[in-house]
Amino acid sequence: MHHIIPAIIPTSRDNLVSELLRARFAPRVQIDIVDGKFATPASWPYIDHTTDISSIADALATHYVIVDLMVVDPYEAAVAWLNVGVEELVIHLETVSSLEAILALKHQYDFKLYVAGDDDLPLSRFQTWLPYVDGIQCMGIDEVGRQGQAFSDKVLENVSALRAIAPKLPIVIDGSVNTETIIPLLQAGADNFVVGSAIVKAPDPRVAYQTLTELVRSAK
Repeated sequence: MHHIIPAIIPTSRDNLVSELLRARFAPRVQIDIVDGKFATPASWPYIDHTTDISSIADALATHYVIVDLMVVDPYEAAVAWLNVGVEELVIHLETVSSLEAILALKHQYDFKLYVAGDDDLPLSRFQTWLPYVDGIQCMGIDEVGRQGQAFSDKVLENVSALRAIAPKLPIVIDGSVNTETIIPLLQAGADNFVVGSAIVKAPDPRVAYQTLTELVRSAK
């Protein structure tokens, strides 16, 4: 089964709670966390250091929540989000200094781990992780951390190449997924699709979500 996953870049605690409510039509949502260092601009909670992440635990319980950690220190951030019940994390390979530390964390919390990388990251960087992760997230844009960017054709090659070396591992696409790009991505071998501006900035996010869902369903 393919999943369409709305992506939220929170600007505040209240904004995140509001966006989660607005996306209640989608069983899964992704929260993009940006520290302003690995990627810019910074998102909540990095723009409001006085806010305790634990205060949103109840709001997170309404969805299957994925957190994409676009941060310099993914280990520390991962612990904070896992402690509020997040079930799946995306960690960018460019930020990881210790495979062992992340895997120890995975055993401790028993969460689903996806690894991501820029569209020009050598595929060999992914291969070391393949036996240990639950999936791969390929970026469909040149620069992580901002929605509404142009589509990078390189992602189609990356998905095809990864599918060849990992035929059963789920592959997620994040970035510039819309009605024009979703079918080529599906045909290249992608399983799930993280959608930012094409859903959250649409006049009617529910209709946009349903349109993408139907496109994937009809193409199967």
